[in-house]
Amino acid sequence: MSLQTQVFVGGEWVDGESRRPVLDPATGDVVAEVEMAGAELCRRAVDAAAAAQPDWATTPPRVRAEILRRAFEIMTMDAEAIARLITRENGKVLADARGEVAYAAEFFRWFSEEASRLQGDYRQAPAGDKRILVAHQPVGVSLLITPWNFPAAMATRKFAPALAAGCTTILKPSSETPLTALAVAEVLDRAGVPAGVVNVVVASARRRGRGCRGGGRDGGEAAQRRCGLHSGEPVLRAPLGRRRIHLKLADRMAALRLGPGLDADSEIASLVSVEERDKVAALVEAAVAAGARAVTGGVTPDGPGAFYPATVLADVRADADVLAHEIFGPVAPVVVVDSDEEAVRLANDTPYGLISYVYAADLRRGLQVAEAIESGMVALNRGALSDPAAPFGGWKQSGLGREGGFAGIHEFLETKYIALDV
Repeated sequence: MSLQTQVFVGGEWVDGESRRPVLDPATGDVVAEVEMAGAELCRRAVDAAAAAQPDWATTPPRVRAEILRRAFEIMTMDAEAIARLITRENGKVLADARGEVAYAAEFFRWFSEEASRLQGDYRQAPAGDKRILVAHQPVGVSLLITPWNFPAAMATRKFAPALAAGCTTILKPSSETPLTALAVAEVLDRAGVPAGVVNVVVASARRRGRGCRGGGRDGGEAAQRRCGLHSGEPVLRAPLGRRRIHLKLADRMAALRLGPGLDADSEIASLVSVEERDKVAALVEAAVAAGARAVTGGVTPDGPGAFYPATVLADVRADADVLAHEIFGPVAPVVVVDSDEEAVRLANDTPYGLISYVYAADLRRGLQVAEAIESGMVALNRGALSDPAAPFGGWKQSGLGREGGFAGIHEFLETKYIALDV
């Protein structure tokens, strides 16, 4: 695998209108400089995708499936190089980056299998006057916008179902982590995706009227503010063990080793940027000023890099401002409640609802809470739940539709009903 830094348009690697450094958040060193696409290149990408759409839509599903399967095999073969690239530009621990690459590759395998298994419907109308035929056709050119937190998995989660459905694509990755997205484009190119079917443009959304807008922190931050303990959302604890939970949690989190993601001993690495680290620190400082107590962590370490320690906040009020943000850092605000019902009420008191986590010794009690929580996904007695074979998505303002699972490919398909006079 080579380190790609150019814009990928129409099957070619081309220069942009400017260059932007990609920094290693653990050291501040420049990993590479990427070409940034301006408005002209964005239009070229759209034109290339539009030109390729008719042929790709009529490409046999089995052919599309075999290309995606080859992409899975190539990504698996290059897994270590891609994982190290993720760690260098995103900052996460290498073990987590390796897990992400394996997870990301699975989307290519899952949707390679789904490509040739789309089912329609053929039946007699109840009135007996016609036959009902329901078919599915690709929606066409698809714009894919991804954030920085899972730069490989977010890309393959969108590329794979779109390509399986017969759609051509334009990916706009976060400008914080563009190198991984370009690596995924190279994987698809090597797998045999025809020219124009996959396009990747790296562009900033910070200036109006210039370049492509949207994506990642630049333009999609509001879309990222979703529920999920992995991002620093509150731990809601019912009466059982009521005042001890934060102490046990603090002991475990304080023992985690903080260091560069490429170091074998590191268990918590840097955040994606110093700017993002400072946002996390500001949220913690505001929470402490409002009466919360940092049981462990809570202090930005000296020295270079976007590091922040594992932090547990106790004595957090249920209406604290820190609970209204997706922190995107190793911070756990703990709210003590008096009952399961109160925990559910507080968990549901948000316009967001992506992921919730429930731990219970009594499985019946845990399932009752899981069913009462208003979120698209619930992890019951486990810390990880994402799976390419499962529908990923949220309720309320945490997104529309689902990615992954049987539903994922249908986000890129139009449903057509044909009435047959037979």
